[in-house]
Amino acid sequence: MQQAIEFHPMTAEHLIVGPRKSHPHSTAILVHTGAVLVRLGKFEIPVCQNQVFWLPSGCLNAVTVLQGSVISTFDLSIRSTISLPARAGFIRDTSLVEAAAKQLRQLADKNTTNWDGAYGRLLRCVRDFIAFSSPDDQYSAELINTMKDLEILEKGGNVANKVAIEKALGMDADFLAEQLRVRAWVRNRKSGQKIDKIAKNAQRPAEEVAHLLEKVAGTI
Repeated sequence: MQQAIEFHPMTAEHLIVGPRKSHPHSTAILVHTGAVLVRLGKFEIPVCQNQVFWLPSGCLNAVTVLQGSVISTFDLSIRSTISLPARAGFIRDTSLVEAAAKQLRQLADKNTTNWDGAYGRLLRCVRDFIAFSSPDDQYSAELINTMKDLEILEKGGNVANKVAIEKALGMDADFLAEQLRVRAWVRNRKSGQKIDKIAKNAQRPAEEVAHLLEKVAGTI
């Protein structure tokens, strides 16, 4: 990291499958549209539109950004002189982070990213706000049900109530199931498996698997 705080806006043209690892910096993920899946231990937590999720430094996690999602991330270096939250969870009051992200995007579009100017002051404002926040790691019954539905879809099953998961994540359940299926293939490819073997295990033609990998995840 070049600065103690960095802002990264992103549009996921393709599915982004992050590795399971810890990072020396902390990150706040803001979802504008779409959804991000955060794996913490045995749980995979969906972060949906207008939500912010906090990942502290050293937290073992894996982040999946679903295709078509628009997000912003705030990365905070361990060089920060302010004490930051030590546990992962949702930052429930998102209004300041959302407003700052909007203005930071506008400044970045104008190439006005001077650390000593408005851009830097906005970043420090977000840092100070997060420092006084208490991330919520107590998940509601509704969120837990969504997490269970995600697990079912990942295993190739059918959820009992498609409407509920579609409402929670703001996307079609079949589209979501395809994303999760392709994510598993991406991980297989990264571990060295060839398309033919993936297709055989999935009981699908190799041409179909290759096409879906390219359409959803880009070139692997």
